[in-house]
Amino acid sequence: MRTIHRAAAALAAVIALTATGGAGSASAATLCNAPLNPCPAANVIPAPFVIQAAAPAPVTFTMGGFTVTCATSAFSDRILNNPGVPINDLIQNWTFGGCTLNPGGVPCTVVAIPNPPPLNWPTRITTPSTTPGADGDFAVDGFGVTITCQGMPPCTVVGAGPAQNITGPWYNPTTATPPKPIVSPHAVTSFASGVVGGPAPCGAGTFTGNYEVTLPPFPGADLWLV
Repeated sequence: MRTIHRAAAALAAVIALTATGGAGSASAATLCNAPLNPCPAANVIPAPFVIQAAAPAPVTFTMGGFTVTCATSAFSDRILNNPGVPINDLIQNWTFGGCTLNPGGVPCTVVAIPNPPPLNWPTRITTPSTTPGADGDFAVDGFGVTITCQGMPPCTVVGAGPAQNITGPWYNPTTATPPKPIVSPHAVTSFASGVVGGPAPCGAGTFTGNYEVTLPPFPGADLWLV
């Protein structure tokens, strides 16, 4: 019995040591102003600072039989700490323009919740990525918009994740294409995330959009996530 107790104690110690080692092995994500990994201290962009993003192609809310397409979209994001596990930031504004409801081509407005900015949607930037070929992940909590289409009551769309979040991979400027979703000289964050909403034409569906990301003014200096 004494031998069994000793073996159990030894096993528990190994498990505890392994768990501690695993917890301590997480590496910090860093936004760097050069394509260097690890990022030299001189190239780490000191927080706080702002990154800006714009969609070079339309973004869409696909919800059942309806699709709201916006010709333009952009956001700005205030980075609070760099490096970090994770890097924490706050979306300060997210805009959508030239939006239409299809079928029908009905004009719509899409306005971020709350309005006016700052929105302060919490955001997390992490490495490594959960998407093969990407350099990191970009997650936005509290994502929500009001969609108002001509002749219809306003509807609300929010992220379908546990924190009303949308998530997407981050691709550095030097990431080869494919798998980078768009041909771009800049960093890209790409969303294809579930959303929910109501009443009609909103409903369960997906928000899809690719955004080029740089330092301001847009398009400004590039940055790499390492």
